[in-house]
Amino acid sequence: MDIICISSQVAYGPDGNSAAVPALEHAGFTVFQVPTTVLSNHPGHCPPAATDISAETLEKTLEILEQQNWLDHCGAVMTGYFRDQNQIDVAAHAIRSLKRRN
Repeated sequence: MDIICISSQVAYGPDGNSAAVPALEHAGFTVFQVPTTVLSNHPGHCPPAATDISAETLEKTLEILEQQNWLDHCGAVMTGYFRDQNQIDVAAHAIRSLKRRN
């Protein structure tokens, strides 16, 4: 089974996709990493450098994965940190779309 993992991505530290993806892959899953933001580190360590992913980019990323049929064996979506409500709406739409396909 494949999994979409929608969450933050950090360069340093085991947070978000940076923590979840290696564990899921070790368990034998194929994981589609879809970041909601890219951070140098968790904000609890020090103020991070950050690049926010717009809801439009998030939506386009998920659309391309679906259009290319790469999500044909996707049976789960794991979510984590979202920067704003628009990203949540995009993720919810993707989850509903996957449910209709399966």
